[in-house]
Amino acid sequence: MKKIFGEAACIIGDALVVADLHLGFENELRNQGLRIPSQRVNIKRRLLSLIEKTNAGRVVILGDLKHSIPKATWQEYADVPELVSAIEARAKVIVVKGNHDASIERLLSQTEVVDSLVIGDVLLLHGHRRAPRLDFSHIVIAHNHPAIEFVDELGARMREKVWLELTLREEALQKLGLDKSPRITVMPAFNELIEGVPFNVEMRGQGPLLKEELVDIGEAMVYLLDGTELGRVKELSQLMHSSGEEG
Repeated sequence: MKKIFGEAACIIGDALVVADLHLGFENELRNQGLRIPSQRVNIKRRLLSLIEKTNAGRVVILGDLKHSIPKATWQEYADVPELVSAIEARAKVIVVKGNHDASIERLLSQTEVVDSLVIGDVLLLHGHRRAPRLDFSHIVIAHNHPAIEFVDELGARMREKVWLELTLREEALQKLGLDKSPRITVMPAFNELIEGVPFNVEMRGQGPLLKEELVDIGEAMVYLLDGTELGRVKELSQLMHSSGEEG
């Protein structure tokens, strides 16, 4: 797996992998009084540029291609097929279903839609369901929209999207009968409107694979989109608490 500098995207084998596009999210914002144009054009531009840059033969959308639950909105009925059609003109598209993708087959009758995908010894799944198996060298999930929150000396807060890298607890390995933990990567959301969940504030993950009895979120390593290693979640959480006390 190779993360792409500056983007919430990676390359696994011949596949460009992105997650949490949440097409139609701006419709929810519109209902709250915020006028945001459709992000389809921007997302399409970025994806086509990444396909050209990486020469990817496949594009894997790792869940939550659309936003509305359980049905699709009029905007999603327009945006989802148009985006996927534009990508399929350059590369094969595989959609790994997320919790927002219940009716995605109705929008994409000719596109491959799966619950999980294996590339080499890497398991890819959205993260809202249990993994079919855990005996892989690497598991890549999304669903959590990971971010880190920073606070400056004046108390101003800023969030940055991040990648998380972690492993299973030793006790979990013994219980599951595994000799070695898979490397678990949690992808940030590709949609630029989605700010992300600050793990150094929340200190918890969502989905079966990130349950407390399986992993220690505090031990997860944190990386910015430009590759900068920030340290462990628990260390960044302690810095947050220190900043709060000083403020």
